[in-house]
Amino acid sequence: MRFVPIPQVVASLSNAMVSPHSFHRKKVEVLVTEKTQESSKKAVKWLEENDYERMFLDLPTKAEPFIRRAGFGADYDELLRCMREQGVMKEPEETHLYKAIKPIIRSMPAFQALGIQLYCYRDPIYSASLQKIAVEILTLTLRARLSTIDVKRWKELMREEILLASESAKREGMYVARRAGRLAVCFNASPEAQALLKQEGFEVKETVIEASTLPMDVLRHRVKDEILGGRPISQTETEEIIEDHLKFTDLVLRMDFEEAYKVWKTARRNA
Repeated sequence: MRFVPIPQVVASLSNAMVSPHSFHRKKVEVLVTEKTQESSKKAVKWLEENDYERMFLDLPTKAEPFIRRAGFGADYDELLRCMREQGVMKEPEETHLYKAIKPIIRSMPAFQALGIQLYCYRDPIYSASLQKIAVEILTLTLRARLSTIDVKRWKELMREEILLASESAKREGMYVARRAGRLAVCFNASPEAQALLKQEGFEVKETVIEASTLPMDVLRHRVKDEILGGRPISQTETEEIIEDHLKFTDLVLRMDFEEAYKVWKTARRNA
């Protein structure tokens, strides 16, 4: 029998030891995606290649029981029909939202087989407010086509939405924190929700699958940057972004949203 010197044994044990805290380490991976099926397909590929126990979709919490049915083989179109009939999915405001995640919903049986638990974390008050804002954006878009761009109201509307998002971030962050377990993936959690998760002891990592270049998302980002003390957004810049929004909606009128967005992104890259 070969005897190993005591110091060498102690050193080996020290190297093998894991901090007690590492056993309780909690992590949330935030995936940033566009609201398109193409982006969702890329997210599915990421999901298939990484480990996690819980999945949080940025859908209203009331959609959760319906989306979970997909894990047990429920038909996608039938799910949407049920959500429409029961008032869970509002048309036309939320139609695109659910179409965009079709690849994820159709992959639910595979996630279910792996024991992954699914949640929808979007705050219901915020979701309802977004529907009203979407209707006013549509109204402002029509007015901009027929007359002039009401820059003041566009910016006010973006500020209202940003304020609502900030107020809901704590509720959404806590919803995730109480259910995240040890290892979770969360779609499009806001910076404010991410900050709360960190306060709750989670390690938070953000992975960008694709960041949106939609004009309305660009406008939200610029107005929020101004609110937080960044570069002010001028009337001219606001008008230019809204003009881009009108151009994009022209594309949507001629083709479906997915195709229109591909054309839009290509044009932006080549500009």
